[in-house]
Amino acid sequence: MAKISVSDIYTDGFDVYISGLDTGYQFSDRTVAWYLNGSLDGYGDDLPANASRGGDYSFTGLRAGKKYTVKAVIEFTDHSGYRPVTLTKSITTEEEPIQIEPWNWDISNGSYTNGKAYLTTNSLKALTSRGPTTDFSYLVWNDLCEKISELR
Repeated sequence: MAKISVSDIYTDGFDVYISGLDTGYQFSDRTVAWYLNGSLDGYGDDLPANASRGGDYSFTGLRAGKKYTVKAVIEFTDHSGYRPVTLTKSITTEEEPIQIEPWNWDISNGSYTNGKAYLTTNSLKALTSRGPTTDFSYLVWNDLCEKISELR
């Protein structure tokens, strides 16, 4: 039984094709119209005779992490005895990977120290050399809390 199959999914699109085609169909007159959320997006590769798969198509320029409804309409151009075949599938694009800058004790790590790297390095010294807690800047503490919130 024919169905829409997915060969790859990206953050901004996906690649699809038709699988499970009737390999006994001996004419090369089938085309595939691809629809995205109800609107024609384009035409896939023609389906050759005796093929079990085909109609490859790429949807691009999509939003990350969004669910799309894909419809494929297989049309028979030379054989009026065949009705178009409609297939539907929901596909969700990949989420954008979250990128978080690692904490670095040699630089300013957030909006509180705002370019004052010496506050971060002094705070590290206070921790590692068991110095007075007054050497650990509250601004660095706030940056640490900000980083934890970013990770969450």
